[in-house]
Amino acid sequence: MSELRRALHALLAEAEVRVDDLRARLRRHGAPREGARPHLFGGHGNHIEAVVRGRVLDAPTLLDATPEDSAWRNLLGTLARLESDEVPGAVVRVRAGEVEREVIADEEGYFEARFPTPAGEGLWRPVEATLVAAPEPWVPGAVSRASYQVPGPGAEFGIISDLDDTVIRTEATSLLRMARRTFLDNAHTREAFEGVATFYRALAFGPAAVERPFFYVSSSPWNLFDLLVDFLQLNGIPPGTLLLKDYGLTADHLLATDHMSHKLGNVLEVMDHHPALGFVLMGDSGQDDAEVYARVVAERPDRVRAVYLRDVVDERAEVRAAIEAIADAGVPAVLGRDTGTLAQSAAETGLVAAEVLQELARAERPEAPAGTEPPAAAARESAAPVVDVPAPDLDAAEPSD
Repeated sequence: MSELRRALHALLAEAEVRVDDLRARLRRHGAPREGARPHLFGGHGNHIEAVVRGRVLDAPTLLDATPEDSAWRNLLGTLARLESDEVPGAVVRVRAGEVEREVIADEEGYFEARFPTPAGEGLWRPVEATLVAAPEPWVPGAVSRASYQVPGPGAEFGIISDLDDTVIRTEATSLLRMARRTFLDNAHTREAFEGVATFYRALAFGPAAVERPFFYVSSSPWNLFDLLVDFLQLNGIPPGTLLLKDYGLTADHLLATDHMSHKLGNVLEVMDHHPALGFVLMGDSGQDDAEVYARVVAERPDRVRAVYLRDVVDERAEVRAAIEAIADAGVPAVLGRDTGTLAQSAAETGLVAAEVLQELARAERPEAPAGTEPPAAAARESAAPVVDVPAPDLDAAEPSD
């Protein structure tokens, strides 16, 4: 079976290379194109080194989504996002403060820049990417801006959270229902679980008003980056560094890595990059979150402050075994059907103020309308990265003071 898989991998990879080569040749005979631009995904850093990622795409521009959009219009928008036209081999100059790095996009258009963290204040720092060279017929010169996180010394801990069925009601355990929500909804019509915004804001802001970093690790494709950024902002959920999945085909991997490998690798990478922080891990019982977090606790038991899992399916033996293993390692682990159950445990262990439980109890839907949010939410919005171009452009604008 492994030999058959390798043969299929080689065949598909060769086919994609030939198709991409044909498309490149056809483009070279066309007129110059100005649509290529580096789409920044943001990033994060410690006091020594920062890492920022992005992708160079020639992507169509869609109209802004609205709550009234039809399912058909949302489907067209999703398909346009997924039909990405990457620009391989493009040269991108990344600038943060006075530091500059030039990097080359890979065969799928992705790039990564690592650089010494410039001096600065606040959790969110600006970063800029310029397309300085691109294969014909693309024209260089496009500039994009975003933000990356640098946790301060008073942050104490960070939060690593799944998105689907943890924050966003996705129903990932049902392929049909998940496909409907993914393809036929937009950032306005996708639904957050009740209480998530309130609970996450309480985790984000400690008693000294020091903002803690969020990292959202999801198996959603990078093509949906802008939609997820918009969703978090629209629902008053703290922004964070998104670590999504590449579903492309390269010579090194077939389609995408599995959920467990993707999540485990990214969680450990974040923890290793921020050795001074403990972490709260948030997930759900629908996929492999419990098993992944049990492995994280086994490898880094002194780095995990608590594990909270939303119970979205009938009990699985694997989930119960993972929770028991986490608890045996001395880390609080809670499986709950609603946000209030998880927040109750967080309040009991001192991770959030007890007042958050009263706020959860008062609010029928804690994602309150504009103007009614607590001061912490207003402080968050002033620092949040926001997409600065119409979807599906993937950039986040420099935060304004």
